[in-house]
Amino acid sequence: PVIDPASISLFPANPVQGQEVELRAQATSPVGAELTYRWVIKDKPLDDVLHCTIVDGSLVCGGHTVTVTGNPAKYVFPTSGEFEIRLEVTDSEGRRATTDFKVNVTAVPAEVHLLTPCSDFLPCAPGFFNNVKVPLGTATVVKGWIQHAGPHDVLALTVDWGDGVSNVTTNTAPPCPQCNGIVFLSPTKMEDGYHTAFELSHTYGRPGHYTVTVTVEYPSGTTDTATITETVLQPTTTSVTADPNPSVAGQPVTYTATVSPVPTGGTVTFRDGSAFISGCMDVPLAGDGTATCTVTPTTVAPHTISAWYSGHDVYEASSGTLIHTVNSVQTSLTLTADPNPSMVEQEVTFTAAVSPVPTGGTVTFTDGNTIIPGCDALALATDGTATCTTAGLGLGEHSITASYSGHDFYDGSSGTVTQTVNKIATSLGLAAQPSPSVWGQEVTVTATLSASMTGTTAPSGTVGFSADGTAIPGCESRPLDPTALTATCTIAGLGAGEHSIGAAYSGDDVYAPSDAPALTQTVQQAASSTSLTTARPVVTAGESVTLTATVTVLPPWAGVPTGTVTFYAGALPL
Repeated sequence: PVIDPASISLFPANPVQGQEVELRAQATSPVGAELTYRWVIKDKPLDDVLHCTIVDGSLVCGGHTVTVTGNPAKYVFPTSGEFEIRLEVTDSEGRRATTDFKVNVTAVPAEVHLLTPCSDFLPCAPGFFNNVKVPLGTATVVKGWIQHAGPHDVLALTVDWGDGVSNVTTNTAPPCPQCNGIVFLSPTKMEDGYHTAFELSHTYGRPGHYTVTVTVEYPSGTTDTATITETVLQPTTTSVTADPNPSVAGQPVTYTATVSPVPTGGTVTFRDGSAFISGCMDVPLAGDGTATCTVTPTTVAPHTISAWYSGHDVYEASSGTLIHTVNSVQTSLTLTADPNPSMVEQEVTFTAAVSPVPTGGTVTFTDGNTIIPGCDALALATDGTATCTTAGLGLGEHSITASYSGHDFYDGSSGTVTQTVNKIATSLGLAAQPSPSVWGQEVTVTATLSASMTGTTAPSGTVGFSADGTAIPGCESRPLDPTALTATCTIAGLGAGEHSIGAAYSGDDVYAPSDAPALTQTVQQAASSTSLTTARPVVTAGESVTLTATVTVLPPWAGVPTGTVTFYAGALPL
């Protein structure tokens, strides 16, 4: 066969790296035999001394050939530079002709790309974002890819970590799965060429902000650069305290968060469990590294309090927790009675005072185990008191108890008072008619009862009268008139002179006994007249005669006088 060198052509005529090219030629056979076209391409630039490429997953260095057949034949130049190609044309009878020619492939500059930095709005999903904030002592990892035209490009990668440390490596021989903190992955065919992913790692010695510069160099000498800012964080610790702890519900409590080492700024947010504490979010950190939050808890329970430091500049965020115990408020109840002692059927007011003053609740008053009528579950007033008024307590001693129900975070409590109920006090007065009296004259003595209070029941009972300490016959137990509250005694046998009249009220179930102050009754002598008679008004001297003297009590007095009569003859007693 005869190959026409002038017929050898490429489409496109000026190929670039990674571009598919058609190889074309014209040849003739003197005998008209069928021709076979075979293109042998040395798969390395002629100016590349040592070219390494990946063949079937293995790294092959030193050059090799690739054969394609057909006319036209298609081929993609994996790298740039000048390539040597041999065309072999063979006819059906085995005759062969060859010709060599060269192709200059234009390089396509490689581009370096870094994954997007993650942030509060872009969480660091593995493999999709670069974490640009790492704690001190933790390796900083930067990921990205190199966009290049050919699958076997030689890629030199340099990373300047910004702290005086630089790493350089290539994806060529000697095999190096991880060189100087740089890891290359196999290239992947994409619509815009090939992507070779890489992963860079470095551990910084101190916190700060660092600009990481990644540079890729292509065999043609072209370079591309990408940068990313990495922040190496100073680890912090946050502790939280509560004062007081434990506390009681309704008592102000101050939570204090302390961040160490002291950052240059930032805020602290306090939570109770998972709930944000109102007024305690984003509290600015003071110059000593503390932030405080004062609240008044009202829920009786253990509270898990957490303080969340936001982080600032190169200071890492941190948090701390504490168990704050909030107890219920213990109350005390003081019970008073007015009046005490009291009297039967007298109104008594019991006052229960709860301390400290709760926000609500009720008080129930009982007499022993019996609820006092009208005094069940009485609402507590705003001053912490409740009152119960009753007039239904019977005679004797009563154990009165007031029980506070408790409310919200206030515990219940109770108090007791002994209430003494006496009979209604009475007084008795005496009067005599007539007074003074005379001997033999009837005297009516009236006893009048007075009570210290008016009950619903009228007094009953009797009054006993006495004269000079001795019960007056017939007047030992005179009935008390329940309407007039009087009892009377009529006396007719008092001798002349002064007599001490007394009276005593017996009392009843409601009213107390009483004695009247003594009454002095004066009995005067009765007026009388004396008449003298004789049966013989005229007698002889020496003859005896009988004289009769008659003593008569003058009206209105009556009675039989006693005593002696002395007879006189002139001035001389007989």
